[in-house]
Amino acid sequence: MGIKVPATDVGFGVAATLAAQGTSVLVTAVYEAPQALYAASIGARYIAPYLGRLDDAGRDGAAEIGVMAELVAGSGTEVLAASLRSPARIVDLARRGVTVCTAKPEVLRAAMVADASDAAAAAFEEAMTAVA
Repeated sequence: MGIKVPATDVGFGVAATLAAQGTSVLVTAVYEAPQALYAASIGARYIAPYLGRLDDAGRDGAAEIGVMAELVAGSGTEVLAASLRSPARIVDLARRGVTVCTAKPEVLRAAMVADASDAAAAAFEEAMTAVA
């Protein structure tokens, strides 16, 4: 079990206390690299930056989250990227080393399909039907 706390002055204080007691802590709404560093320094298990909101603010969310991942690498803190809105953004983050994310089910389903795969499966099925 873990506890989710916001990346605020009060939230970081609560997170530090909980982490010191051995509780798994996720610091959410992380929007700046120094917040990621601070979360790692207090022993947070995860940080959750919101990709969609960073992008909505006109920032390069994937690049900024990638920097956060670099900064916390090896600290025991993982980046859990939230608000991924397309399969392409999942790939953008994975290329930057961020492999834990949240997204709506339809985004995750879209990441599993490709027209070429469907066509290949149909052709295989057709070929197997002809053999049987």
